[in-house]
Amino acid sequence: MSAQAALVLVLLAGLPAAWGAPAEPLAKTPSLSWEAPEQVRAGEQFSAVLRLSSHQPLRGLPLLLGFDTQTLQVVTVKEGEFFKQANGRTVFNQRVDASAGKIVVSVVRQSVSGRDPGINGAGGVVVVTFKALKAGTVAKLRLLSAAPDPAPGSPVAVPVERSVRVVR
Repeated sequence: MSAQAALVLVLLAGLPAAWGAPAEPLAKTPSLSWEAPEQVRAGEQFSAVLRLSSHQPLRGLPLLLGFDTQTLQVVTVKEGEFFKQANGRTVFNQRVDASAGKIVVSVVRQSVSGRDPGINGAGGVVVVTFKALKAGTVAKLRLLSAAPDPAPGSPVAVPVERSVRVVR
């Protein structure tokens, strides 16, 4: 082994694993998961990201999300980066029913030339900012329904839940 090759190996060994490791494999059937803090303080705002991983190219995704109205208040609902990959143009709609603890979301990729072939990969679909209301509780975030377009061969596994402890 040359001195240059040995130096490269030594340098690579010190890099974070994400730099030298291959990307996480994409799910064959679209899969969704929550990314949120494990614990927040009452009165604090925090963001929860619903992440999507899909080997299959997708053009759109309607979602039904749920949250506990006694412990959480929705502040904002914004589109994530997943469907915007490769300079994708999207239409994003959301509606919050605060009394029922539901959020209806739809996102669709559009193409100037007609039907978009879709996008695959991994990334955030929606970012919900919540305000934690009540200390001493565990708030639950839920994905209740997801219907990717085009429909995959197997249904998307739901519900997908994430618990967040609310402390003083």
